[in-house]
Amino acid sequence: MAGEDRVIAQILASLGDEGARQARGVIDSSTLRAALRVLIDPSKREARLFIPHYWAVYYHDGRSAFAASNTTFLIFYANPQDDPRFPGPQTPQRLANVRKLTPAEFQNGLRINAERRASNLPPFMFVVRAVGSTTGTFFFDNDVGMEGFSQRVSSVEGEQARIFDEWVQRELVITERADANIEI
Repeated sequence: MAGEDRVIAQILASLGDEGARQARGVIDSSTLRAALRVLIDPSKREARLFIPHYWAVYYHDGRSAFAASNTTFLIFYANPQDDPRFPGPQTPQRLANVRKLTPAEFQNGLRINAERRASNLPPFMFVVRAVGSTTGTFFFDNDVGMEGFSQRVSSVEGEQARIFDEWVQRELVITERADANIEI
């Protein structure tokens, strides 16, 4: 069975790599493109495309409009790398890694905004009470971003099945026993 598992894992890896290649071609976010991973589970005969960032689902599916509570604002930055709430140079994968903005950071952002406004430059930090809805990008959907992928997988599966059958004939010795059972 170890040989069969190895062949199945190779088939899944091949299909997963092809899916990742196609998905990367349609994901506009460089962060999500770089984070895309292929997860292989031979026991389930499954290859999954996975992006760990908590906000990937909003980018994929879109979201409805939302607003801050009465006493707060929604704050975001033109360049996410300027956002002091993020722990490093990349946007965080988990929402738990995003901390609240301190009053000093908020005041600094307002100061930079005022300087930029005086120079006729766009804002550094956006402060709003509400944001509108966004349309999803649907990069994993078979009829949008992954257009035709499942149909191509079917043809690849047929070719892979032929290769697997050849491997079985080459690697496994089948012996008929007198009691009409087959030993592999």
